[in-house]
Amino acid sequence: MGLDRILIALLILSLTSCVEPKHSIEIYLLKERIKSNEGIPVDKIKNFDKIVDTVFLKTIGKTANYDTIKKEFIYAGRFEVNSNQIELNPLINDSEIINLNVQSSNLKFSESAIKKIKKLKAPMQNGIQFVICDNKKPLFSGYFWNSYSSYGSTWNCIEYNNIKINEELKIYKGNGIDATKRISINFADSKELIDAFRATNRLTDDVSD
Repeated sequence: MGLDRILIALLILSLTSCVEPKHSIEIYLLKERIKSNEGIPVDKIKNFDKIVDTVFLKTIGKTANYDTIKKEFIYAGRFEVNSNQIELNPLINDSEIINLNVQSSNLKFSESAIKKIKKLKAPMQNGIQFVICDNKKPLFSGYFWNSYSSYGSTWNCIEYNNIKINEELKIYKGNGIDATKRISINFADSKELIDAFRATNRLTDDVSD
């Protein structure tokens, strides 16, 4: 009898281990702004206060870094997130994310999600940081970006204003102030994100096709 129970337990374990894990793709804002790990903090540059206006240092300088090679400010650069840094509740729920088109780098949302995004008030110079998670595990970070901004991001962005309810939102990688130098997202570098969209049948123009 004991052997039978062991065999049954092993069978159940085998069956449950074959079940695909449930995915929940959501977009979160962050509890606090995360300093970019790109470039050098302005307060670390020797005699930098003699180069720029002190008012700048007290405002934008608190969040901006400096690219010593290009001699440019990085207003919204690359940053990394862990699950402890995200808000308790998502901005966009799993049911509000319709699909991801990897070829056009477009995300399609429900009407309710678009309305939430349109209400965002992103600072012109550094946007609003977000992260796409699967079961609250951060997979893809970026900024909600105001299309009227005269500043520039060097990281992943979603422009949120001037969008229509049924419109897909473009995701791109910024390359500074010059909007003509924007780069398409290489989703092959985001395997876990792609796997989650594929597993939930929300991936269009699949990179593996």
